Amino acid sequence: RSNLNDDQKRKIDTEYLWRKFLDPSYTTHEEKKQLEKEREREAAVKKKKRDKKRVESERLNKIREEEQKKRDAKLQKEQDKREADIRVEEMYKQWTKEKEEKSEKERTKRAEEAEKERTKRAEEAEKERTKREEEEINNHDDMTVITRLRVEFNLLLSKGSSKKHCKHKLLLKYHPDKNRENDKWANTMTLHILKLFQY
Repeated sequence: RSNLNDDQKRKIDTEYLWRKFLDPSYTTHEEKKQLEKEREREAAVKKKKRDKKRVESERLNKIREEEQKKRDAKLQKEQDKREADIRVEEMYKQWTKEKEEKSEKERTKRAEEAEKERTKRAEEAEKERTKREEEEINNHDDMTVITRLRVEFNLLLSKGSSKKHCKHKLLLKYHPDKNRENDKWANTMTLHILKLFQY
């Protein structure tokens, strides 16, 4: 530049102006360098912001993951406890059910045994009563004729016959035609039956 005259220097100094006038998009080498630096600075700032945002995002994600793990662990623990409680409750219900079924079986068994025993005693008592009545009926020495007829009548009643039917059976039993070997005795018995049982 020192070798240039004033016109040349002026021409160089004003070259930018007339080039800019002719082409508004024209930029000098210095401006290009300046723009490049500005772009690099902006890119560096953007990168720094992106990096900062990425680091912050990663930090927040890590915190969220940790919190989610804690929540999941807590939920799992609660779920395990609920399932354990349900299992214990089901086991208790099963145990109670089995215990009740066992108790019910024992009660039923005792009731059946008691019923069998009552039936057995009732049958034995009935046999004994029938035996005594039959013995009393056949005991001519110890009983009067009237007592004997009453016992026979009651025995027939206890077996389900009606009073009229009982009387009819006794009349048939002691009818003279059936007792020809002791006709007098048969007639006496018939008279007593007719007097005692007027149905």
